[in-house]
Amino acid sequence: MALLGFKPEMFCRYFISNCYILEVSRKKGLMMSERDYRLVLGSVILAGLYFTLAELIYAVVLVLLMEGVFNFRLVSLLPYLMQQGRGMADWSGTEVRYEFSAERAWRILFALGLFLSFEFYTTYWAISWFLGFAVFGAGASGVCPMLMLFKWAGFR
Repeated sequence: MALLGFKPEMFCRYFISNCYILEVSRKKGLMMSERDYRLVLGSVILAGLYFTLAELIYAVVLVLLMEGVFNFRLVSLLPYLMQQGRGMADWSGTEVRYEFSAERAWRILFALGLFLSFEFYTTYWAISWFLGFAVFGAGASGVCPMLMLFKWAGFR
């Protein structure tokens, strides 16, 4: 059964509004990388700021804080919930000085910065938008300067 050239036995390589957010294949199943997660996170933040959805921004802050504090990242839990392997690339920077993940430090610092800039939105509205565009850009390009800075500072 082919509808407009799409065969059910074929899988779409990337989907969700023409962005490469979730990769689906027969062998890997449902996977999301840190880069894809940052792209989705930036999109959600920008949508929340554009439509002034305070509850959405607070939910993002809460999820980021919980991920940072408890080290249960959605990206690493998703393959386990789908009963698959880990599926994350582990790249190490320079010498490890702190036994604390750079991703955890980034999530905590980002959540606090987003929360404070959104709480004082009338004064610091540009910081909220900058954070949203920065995370979206980090997801689109695969380069996160803050994460690189944390790795350079010695976080694991």
